[in-house]
Amino acid sequence: MYKLLFLLMFTAVALSKLTPVQAQTVNEKFDRLDLSENFDTSSGIWTFMSNSENLFLVQEGEYILNRKAPEKPYAIIANYDYNQPAFKMITSLKIEKANDQNGSVGVMFMAQNDGNGGFIFEINTLKQFRLRQIVAGSYRYLTGDAKSGGWVKSNFINNLNVYNLLELRFSQRNYDIYLNNNLLMSFTEIAYKSGRFGYIVGPGSRAKIDFLYLFSASGKSESTAGSSNNNNNQQEGSPDVIQLAESIIKLKTQINKLQAENEELTRNLESVKSADQEDENERKLKDKTITDLQKQMTKKEASFDSLLK
Repeated sequence: MYKLLFLLMFTAVALSKLTPVQAQTVNEKFDRLDLSENFDTSSGIWTFMSNSENLFLVQEGEYILNRKAPEKPYAIIANYDYNQPAFKMITSLKIEKANDQNGSVGVMFMAQNDGNGGFIFEINTLKQFRLRQIVAGSYRYLTGDAKSGGWVKSNFINNLNVYNLLELRFSQRNYDIYLNNNLLMSFTEIAYKSGRFGYIVGPGSRAKIDFLYLFSASGKSESTAGSSNNNNNQQEGSPDVIQLAESIIKLKTQINKLQAENEELTRNLESVKSADQEDENERKLKDKTITDLQKQMTKKEASFDSLLK
């Protein structure tokens, strides 16, 4: 009887280590900017590679991840130690094209230095997502099941070649994951206090990253190290800096949305092979809107750099 009771208690504790929930769990105020990466220049944080299996490079404000090998994914861990007890990560990523339905892209977070822990969040070409945990050199599915490979359908995921805004919040072992400003899932895991982050690209997949920002709560920071550009090595809590960073994120997200709509409109015009005047005017209007937004973003980034300096 006592053995049975002990076994039940042990099982309950084990199951409580990772508890999925449906409501927001992180309500921290993240008012400190630790990292701003817009991929305008090579910062020293990211891997660059060109061979028969991979092509990773920064070009025109994007981090391009081209995984040519058709069988296995590839992970890139940032050369940046991050030890904040509470943080918010915001990044924008998309799958540009894939050889088959295995095409995917995602982020790694809380990756442990010994390779024996961490999480991988991914989206694929079928508008599905999954969350996996690295445990003792293997994967544990935190979404879906082994039969589905952990993949779960979501209407929050954008179409192929359209950027997705991903936001991860962490505090006191609680995690919230937002996708395109929608709360996708929340869970609790007591295993990690901190860890490294990076990206993962699926087999035969070409993906792009537009930006990455890391925010933490002021007054709670621990040592942060890493080689980077002028923005990346700064830790600023100024309301102006935070406001500018958030404004840049919104502008870039809006530009990406307009560009996707504009490309879709262009494709539709080409498919019918005759440009209706109304559609042409709409396309020109969107082109102008994109140009105006890009000018605003450039001006704000200049102000942002000036404040940091």
